[in-house]
Amino acid sequence: SPLQVITRPDHELAQRPKVTLTQLAGHALALPSSETSLRQIIDIACSRHGILLEPVMTSNSASTLHRFVLESGTASIASSLSVRGYVDAGTMVAVPLQDRYIGDRGVELQTLRGRRLPRVVQSFLGFLKQRIEAVF
Repeated sequence: SPLQVITRPDHELAQRPKVTLTQLAGHALALPSSETSLRQIIDIACSRHGILLEPVMTSNSASTLHRFVLESGTASIASSLSVRGYVDAGTMVAVPLQDRYIGDRGVELQTLRGRRLPRVVQSFLGFLKQRIEAVF
């Protein structure tokens, strides 16, 4: 799931075709808290670049970060899948985060091998697979 820099449409980063971690260093940021995998990926990449991102707000709740971005005018980093509704509604802009140390994150649907799933679960998994494939 590609990472995006998310902002309101009126933010200066919203007009860029892509954003790097170095370019984010000078902006007010709302970032996931340090125990999240997304933040750990960001912190490792920043360390490799020798930069420090100092957020004005952290949270382990993606929806809290998204609302804070919309209300405060800060920027954040999120997966494209998690902000699709905001972007489709035009309330948020998602700009690709370009960084050689951050790869795309995957989305997986997992079930136990050999487990026979109820029909309703099979149907739901089929629906999820179609929606995920449509996004990527």
